[in-house]
Amino acid sequence: MNYEAFRKNNSKKFLGFCDELQSFIYSVQVDENEYSVVALRNAEVTVLITYKVHQPQACQ
Repeated sequence: MNYEAFRKNNSKKFLGFCDELQSFIYSVQVDENEYSVVALRNAEVTVLITYKVHQPQACQ
C-alpha cells in the first residue's frame, strides 16, 4: 500500500503510536472482508499484517 492509497482510504482507524517503530499504527480496510494493520512514518506506509474476517452464516 502506498501513501496515496492510505491517505484516500476512508475506512482507516487510528490504533496508536508505536515507540519501537516510531510510527503511527492504523487499521485499514483493503477489501470487503480484508484488513491490514499498517505503520505510518514520514509518509511511508509499512504493512505489518493482513487478515480476513469471516462472516458467519445466520442460523436457520
